[in-house]
Amino acid sequence: MIGNGFDMLHGVRSSYYDFSRTLGKRSSVRFYLEKYLKVDDLWADFEGALGKINIEAMCQPYIIDNFLDINGAYDEDAGAAEIYMSAEMAVEPILSMSTELMDRFRKWIGSLHTNTNDRPLCNVIKDGKVLNFNYTEFVEDLYGVDAGNICYIHGCRKKTGRGRQRLIFREPMMRLMNLKMITLQSIIWMSMPSYYTMCSRSLCRWLWRLMIH
Repeated sequence: MIGNGFDMLHGVRSSYYDFSRTLGKRSSVRFYLEKYLKVDDLWADFEGALGKINIEAMCQPYIIDNFLDINGAYDEDAGAAEIYMSAEMAVEPILSMSTELMDRFRKWIGSLHTNTNDRPLCNVIKDGKVLNFNYTEFVEDLYGVDAGNICYIHGCRKKTGRGRQRLIFREPMMRLMNLKMITLQSIIWMSMPSYYTMCSRSLCRWLWRLMIH
């Protein structure tokens, strides 16, 4: 059984501190993560921090209501455009974290490589089966373990074509991706009463497209 410690032992810069450096100091993703994940050290236990994300703070009705008010959605002559604008502003933090964060994470995983030719576990890893919690295939490359003897719990990044595997993110990350749905549902409940007869169908179509992409 191997995990991230195996990759790090072989010089792979695969800690979440390394991932954070790829975001940049002015990244909107970093800004929202640090704003809504109130922990002492965000990157020391990033997945644990994601599990403690303040969903309630991001989905409070008054937040959506404020955007509706700022954009004039409650004015008598307001139209669907004001609702769309308010919805986009309300979900921007969640879209940034659930979509951009995941894209950046996938690209980072794809860029990882070893920085050593050493094989410190050559007397340990031989012909047995390997339960691999990593997304990387270094146990194959470094120790010649046959892919058929490896179970990639979360998928393997190198699988391409018909054999391509979908990377399975751990529960906290999946929870983050589901935030988009939660906030959009709040927007529906906040905006529908005032504009049901005017734009309910177009609003639902727009929200549906946003949820499935």
